[in-house]
Amino acid sequence: MLKKRIPAIIGAAAVIGAVSMLSGCGEEPAVDAAAEVTTVSAETETAEAVQEQTEIDPAAVVDEIMTGTAMTSMAEVTEDRLGNYVEADIGTVESYSMYICGSGAFADEAAVFVMSSEDAVEALMEALQKRVDARLADYKDYKPEECGKLESAVIKSNGKYVLYAVSSDNDKAEEIFDSKF
Repeated sequence: MLKKRIPAIIGAAAVIGAVSMLSGCGEEPAVDAAAEVTTVSAETETAEAVQEQTEIDPAAVVDEIMTGTAMTSMAEVTEDRLGNYVEADIGTVESYSMYICGSGAFADEAAVFVMSSEDAVEALMEALQKRVDARLADYKDYKPEECGKLESAVIKSNGKYVLYAVSSDNDKAEEIFDSKF
């Protein structure tokens, strides 16, 4: 009877030895490629969902832009005055932060808007371009040295977010905005 069990015992020992060698001491067993791909896909989808849910605070971005581009004497544009500065459907603005030079001596302005739709984003960007064009005409005779800031103004969007920046370092303002996505 023992002779009949010896091959079974040897076989079992061989299988246990092979499994031990394949998995390594203290290491996790190998995972098949299909399971690994599924896990990576799930992780990617989760990361994309988190990014979509991430809300960017317009005020924090504008504060960082003003600091990073050395804007001074800035005054906040409150909701009751926004229509005086931006000719767009204010009802499509979900949230925003906008500052302008309080004295008018400089062309500096910074704003980040969160819009309700793609159409609202496009309409706002057109309104902001009209603002830049009008301000260029005003500053041409008033303070021509400020026109360079307006000529290189940044008006861009990322999803429902719109950046508007007129500063001595518009590239830096754009870099700050882009870093939030």
